[in-house]
Amino acid sequence: MTTAERLAREANRPLGATETRAYLDAPITEREPDDTHALIVWLTRRYPTGLDRLRYVRQAYGRWRRMADSVAAKE
Repeated sequence: MTTAERLAREANRPLGATETRAYLDAPITEREPDDTHALIVWLTRRYPTGLDRLRYVRQAYGRWRRMADSVAAKE
């Protein structure tokens, strides 16, 4: 099994109730609200409309897929 396949299996596995509850109950860090706000400000300034954001996501997804395919091909 390749590294990409192992990562995909782990990332896509169902979580049990205990794992899910632990994730949801974990406190956020002090920086997290500020970091989230900064990302929202950047995104809405850089991509002001919903259509602009959708185009960005489609392009980014294409880049991510090409990179993943490239890594998988090397294994």
